[in-house]
Amino acid sequence: RDAKGLRKMAGNQRDDSAPGPSPVSSDSMGATGSEFSVDQNFDHRAFPILLVEPNEDTRRRFKEDFGGTLTIQEVTSPGEARTWLAEQEYAVVIADLDLGEGAGAELLSEIAEAQPHILRIILTERRDQDSLLRAINQARAYAYITCPWDVAELSMTLRRAVERFALDSQNRQLVAELRRDRTELASLVSEQTEALLKANERLTKLA
Repeated sequence: RDAKGLRKMAGNQRDDSAPGPSPVSSDSMGATGSEFSVDQNFDHRAFPILLVEPNEDTRRRFKEDFGGTLTIQEVTSPGEARTWLAEQEYAVVIADLDLGEGAGAELLSEIAEAQPHILRIILTERRDQDSLLRAINQARAYAYITCPWDVAELSMTLRRAVERFALDSQNRQLVAELRRDRTELASLVSEQTEALLKANERLTKLA
């Protein structure tokens, strides 16, 4: 498999409760533009991508096309993918839809439930839009790739996915810090209120 045919997904993967998105052309998604504002020194290789692909030629081509600018971990089966996902953090998981018996979509669906922050991308040679859309909705996919792919276009999509993951991770961290600060503030206010009540009680007794 090698080069031409990518479609990105409209919709916000961060809302995993929403219905599956509908595919649109990457041109209408602004593939040549910038979805997120990232520092020019942003290191895309710091965010690994897991490729689940049994075909050796496809794995080799994918590594040749994108391994120079992105960190690609390759596995050949859902079982291997589950093992690696339990041991390491990934920004993106790309699974071949043709792993057999719906295993690719099933794996991505599992990831959507257990690790929804990981962006999920379907890789396929299928041209059956109905089955593809069912798989996209099942996996709640960020994007799907049809083989053969366009190198420049897919490179842009993968880089945007990594940036999206980084931005979402930063937002989750900020939310967690805000919640922690609010909890600490509430605890402090409670302690001070209790101290004031006790002081007021002592003053009442002295009066």
